[in-house]
Amino acid sequence: MGRPRLIIGRTQIRMLRDEGFRWADVARILGVSPITLRRRRTEFAMPVGDNFDDIPDNILDNLVSGILHVTPQAGRHLMQGALRSRGLRIQRERIRAAITRVDPITTTLRNARRVVRRRYNVPCPNALRQEHESLLCTTVRH
Repeated sequence: MGRPRLIIGRTQIRMLRDEGFRWADVARILGVSPITLRRRRTEFAMPVGDNFDDIPDNILDNLVSGILHVTPQAGRHLMQGALRSRGLRIQRERIRAAITRVDPITTTLRNARRVVRRRYNVPCPNALRQEHESLLCTTVRH
C-alpha cells in the first residue's frame, strides 16, 4: 500500500555529507524531504545532531573570554556570531553556560534588567481588546 519506499544507502548519505553538503542539500540531491532523510539517519544510527563542533569547555571558555575582552557587553547572539565567524558551531545552551562561567557578574546584571511580563486573567479570548474597543467607541461618540 502507498508509495514505494525509496532506496537510500548509508554510504550515499555519508559520501554526500563528507563532500561538505548540508543536510538540506543532501536531501535535495537524493530527491527526498529532509524529514525522510532524518528518518533514514535514525534507522542507520547516524548521528542526527552532528552539526555542532565538540570542543572542550575550557577551550570554549577561553574563546568566550577573548570575545568578551573585545566586546564586554556581548550577549548570546553576538557571541554565537563571533564563534561562527571563527568557523565554530556551538549549541546555544553551551554558549550561555560559557558566558555565565566566564562573566557571572554581567550575566546577573543582564538578567536583572529582564522585562517581567504581566499575567492577565480575562474571562475569554480578546476580552481586553473588546473592552478597550468599547472604551474607544464610547469616547469617540461623546
